[in-house]
Amino acid sequence: MSSPPSTSGPDLAQGVAIDDLAPQGLLLGHVGDESVLLVRRGERFFAVGANCTHYGGPLAEGIVEDDAVRCPWHHACFDLETGEAVRAPALSPLPCWSVLLACTFSRQIPCFLWCQLLLALESWQRV
Repeated sequence: MSSPPSTSGPDLAQGVAIDDLAPQGLLLGHVGDESVLLVRRGERFFAVGANCTHYGGPLAEGIVEDDAVRCPWHHACFDLETGEAVRAPALSPLPCWSVLLACTFSRQIPCFLWCQLLLALESWQRV
């Protein structure tokens, strides 16, 4: 049976520093009560449900190849852009969210203005 969703990690609706995610990295977080996997592929960002739709496997422990994530339990594969199940045994798609880039300015360092890019997921923009 599927495992209950976990809401561990950062609240992605509040944003996370772009530097917290390596260029080919994964970050497990949540939006509300839903677990979300944030994936960075170079300068592209994807946000999908964090649990496989087959038996609830933890996709944060899976393998990302090209623009797809593979479940570590039974090797179901999902398209990161659409959430579509592209390889059995999963048949149902993952939920997807839009990833927004925002810039904030800080004057904490004298005589310098620096910009910290943040990633923010907005549940109302769920695709």
